[in-house]
Formats: sequence, structure tokens, C-alpha cells
Amino acid sequence: MRRKYPAISGALTALLLLCACFRSTTDAWPQAALLGLGTPFVTGTMTGLVSNSIVLQNNGQDNVTVNSNGTFAFPTPPEIGSSYNVTILTQPADLTCFVQNGSGTFNGRLTDMVVTCPLARFGALTYLRCAVGQSWNALAGDCTGTGSTANNFGASLVQFCSITSNDCNSLVNGGPLTAGANGQTSTLFLACSNLNATSTHGINTWRVASKAELQTIEYCNTGTTAPDVNGDYNCNPGAAAPTVVAGYFPNTATSNVYSSATADGCCFNAYWVNRYSDGRVTRSSGNKTLPSFARCVSP
Repeated sequence: MRRKYPAISGALTALLLLCACFRSTTDAWPQAALLGLGTPFVTGTMTGLVSNSIVLQNNGQDNVTVNSNGTFAFPTPPEIGSSYNVTILTQPADLTCFVQNGSGTFNGRLTDMVVTCPLARFGALTYLRCAVGQSWNALAGDCTGTGSTANNFGASLVQFCSITSNDCNSLVNGGPLTAGANGQTSTLFLACSNLNATSTHGINTWRVASKAELQTIEYCNTGTTAPDVNGDYNCNPGAAAPTVVAGYFPNTATSNVYSSATADGCCFNAYWVNRYSDGRVTRSSGNKTLPSFARCVSP
């Protein structure tokens, strides 16, 4: 005698019909419901934005404009089991950003993607937002990737030259900064040029910032003095330190920063520094081995 299971048979038939209905669909919501995933979504975290927006897209479409740091979401999730590829359609006007964990196979949830901006752009120049030795923290959007406040988050102290001579500036007063000669070394020069060996952030033209390039990113909330005969200026007294453009260069040490410039033919023991404690640009003479901080740029 054959047994009948009308309730089970009816439920199974309904499920098979439901699966057949959505077998070829590109709609992720019914797929997610069948798999018990709930509402599908593609979200990410934006870090490092300062004042301008960024436009992202998934698989060359589904654009989303992000105006601030924090969580963002794409309006339409891809089909479950299909590929996703999040890219930057339009960079912010003042930054260069990158997508991390932005491609793979969509399983109904994407939450570990990060879009972060470790580079700042001023005019035709690109600046590393972190000083030499610091590491960009993609999750925080700042330069706290290593170290702590006690050591300026890993900022390295470098020397203009290993001895006080012209061996690191083309053997002539006022010559351009070099890696060194006669057995002497400029750890300042190497700190930026070594970034080119690994094409840091896809760039292989890193070099030490010049005196004028360091001045470009200074900010004096008290205003500045009138330019001197060399075009240099300082912050008026009482300026908030560090005297750099707010937001663009986090965790900047309030101290001297080497520029790539020797003192314009003055003397073998002189070089220029930009002082972020008070915005002063000054010629330092007497010892090229004194440790200072550094910042790298790319044209």
C-alpha cells in the first residue's frame, strides 16, 4: 500500500517552483532570501577624506558619491556568486585614494572594503601625507600605522649628510642634494629615493621636498610675515603648531623638517629647514649631521 505525504509533497513542489522562478534572475534579494542571508549589501569604509568628494563604482556602473568619512553603500548589490570590482571613477580634487578589498566573488555580504587616501595633491605635486618613517593607517585615515605619540608615530630622524661637508650636495656649495660621495651618505636623500624601488603607491619619482614645497603646505592661523628678499616668510607670533594645512598631514611632528636645499651657495655647512613649531624657514649652519624629520613629494 503506497503512503501519501500531501503536506511534504506540496511544500517541496512550492520550493522547486520558487527556485525555478529565480534560477536565472540577476536580482540578489530573492537569491539571498533562498539562501537565508537576509538583505544583501555592498558596503565599505571611507577614510582620509578632507573636504572634497569621491565617486566610486562597482563593475563599471552603479556609481556612488561619498562626501565624508565613514560607512558608505552601493545602491544595487550584484548577483550572488558573481564578481564585484569596486574602482574609483573620480578622485577627490585634493587627494589620491585607493580601494582595499574591493574585488572578489559576492556572497551576499561585503563589509571589509576600505577606501583610503594616503596622498595629498597641491598644484602639480603629490605629497605623502605621512612623514618619513610613519605608516598610513588605512582604517583610521591617519599616520598612526606604527609607533605612538611618544615617538611621533614612527617618524624617522635623518641626516642631511653623514659629515658636515659638500659630499651630499654635489661637492659644491648650494649644489643639489644627492645620495652622497666620498663614502659619505645622505639618509635624507635615501629616505625618499628608496621609496622608488618599490613604487610606493604606484609612484617611482619620490624625492625630498624643497624649501618652497614645504612652505606650500604650511598654514599660519595668525597670518604670516612679509616675504623677505628670498621670498621666504614666517608665521606671526602665537601660531598654532604644527603649522601645516589642517587635515592633510595628520600626526605631524612639531619640529624641524629638512628641505632638499643647501644654502644657495653660502657655505659648506649650511642647509634650509622648515620649522613646524612656528612656521619659520631658516638657514641652519654648523652641522649637517643633526637629526631632523623629512617629507617626500613627487612631481
